Amino acid sequence: ESAVELAPLCCEYRLRDDTGRLVWIENRSVPQRETDGGVHWYGHATDVSDRKIMERKLLTAVRMDRLTNLPNRQSLVSRLELALQQFQVTGARYYAVLFLDLDRFKLVNDSLGHEAGDALLTEAAERLRTCLRLDTPLAYLTDGYTAARFGGDEVVVLLDNLQLPDDAQCVAQRLLDAMAEPYQIGMNRVVISASIGIVVGDAAYQRAEEVLRDADTAMYEAKSAGKGRYLVFDSAMRERVRSRMELENELHAAVERNQLLLQYQPIVCLQTGKLRSVEALVRWQHPERGLIPPSDFVPIAEECGLIVPLGEWVLRTACQQLAAWWQSVGRQHIPSISINLSRHQLLFPELVQRTSMIADETGVDPSCVHLEITEGAMMGDPDSTLKILQDLKRQGFKLAIDDFGTGHSSLACLHEYPFDILKIDRSFVMLLNAASDYVPFVHAITTLAHSLRIQVVAEGVENAEQAEILHSLQCQFAQGYHYGRPVGPDKIMRLALSTCDAEIPQLETVVAFS
Repeated sequence: ESAVELAPLCCEYRLRDDTGRLVWIENRSVPQRETDGGVHWYGHATDVSDRKIMERKLLTAVRMDRLTNLPNRQSLVSRLELALQQFQVTGARYYAVLFLDLDRFKLVNDSLGHEAGDALLTEAAERLRTCLRLDTPLAYLTDGYTAARFGGDEVVVLLDNLQLPDDAQCVAQRLLDAMAEPYQIGMNRVVISASIGIVVGDAAYQRAEEVLRDADTAMYEAKSAGKGRYLVFDSAMRERVRSRMELENELHAAVERNQLLLQYQPIVCLQTGKLRSVEALVRWQHPERGLIPPSDFVPIAEECGLIVPLGEWVLRTACQQLAAWWQSVGRQHIPSISINLSRHQLLFPELVQRTSMIADETGVDPSCVHLEITEGAMMGDPDSTLKILQDLKRQGFKLAIDDFGTGHSSLACLHEYPFDILKIDRSFVMLLNAASDYVPFVHAITTLAHSLRIQVVAEGVENAEQAEILHSLQCQFAQGYHYGRPVGPDKIMRLALSTCDAEIPQLETVVAFS
């Protein structure tokens, strides 16, 4: 018995002091065998309450997002793994994952600053908590740990005790409604939406990463479908996302391998029929898929950060082509060129400097370069956009508001922004006929534009009747298939020479160049 080694003793316990407060005590004791064979314990007791509080704070910090006070990715994955295990064992209740992403958050962050972006995220998180705290029979939400900030502006909501799979869609719609309400961020009123991807758990899922992957896929499909909505994952989405990722990788290579090209669509004078300008439109000549339109790859370029170098390439190539035309047929036959600017280019700090440099290097008069901006591109940060447009105007460039009539503040844009040209959206023109209700509306647009000394171009003109009505309504210029589809530079040069002394060309004359 004397050979038995007695180990030191360390334990922690809580006591209530004379004020009723609970305190943590750490007791450390060392045994000592006495000569009479007995054992005495010597040690001390220490109040470790402050250390325990710090440990709890550290544990919370490890599991919580500091900005939003939501659980973080690690916490969410742990809870999701537990939900998967419980479903595999019992299968009695459904679970679902909602992957939420704020639409156009990067635009807010870039235009208003990171502090505004953080404030927006904080307010969005509070709205989410409020929604999930509402009394509802749809989901049993335990301990408040059902939502987590996954990174950036992404939030994942776990509903781990659903009575019916469709209940997840009801929760998603409630979240969409809450996120769509306007935000007051400092002096700025911000209106954004959210896109949500939903995965309803089933026995096929074995790991949390699989569920999150598919929910993320469904969220991106919701964004591609128009934003501000939710979509439930299906297996076909995975193939579409894989194809889109392949296209993104190929787009990077396309820029390096000179697979991009420009086509040009005529803009003619309605009174004389002469070519007055062309719009430069980017195309992708894919080695296997053929000619890819911009609607298929420009959104991808915006998502992956290629849109600024792509836009600069378009600007430089178009200006070089205009200079080449001037040298070949004279400036009077192709006086100007129109080039689109995306909202991402408007956020580029060196836009004005780079645009002016390209015009100077290519020998093109800036007044012959018409930069087209849609109303939607200006809405992220109107004040900043106004300054950029004013700077471009001071450099001599002409400014055009594109797709006029499709936004929410058309009249304000005309009065407040320094536009030289207004392009009536094709949605008004396509329904234009002698008995159309759109006739007085288009007449009002042209009258207002002329009073502000703004030239008017009608987009999407497809037949002679539309052209005649537009001419009678004092619309000065037109663009559309009636005058020619987007074509290569050689056909534009031939068209310019064929119309230089002609009256309004007949449709069959122009179709030869389509």
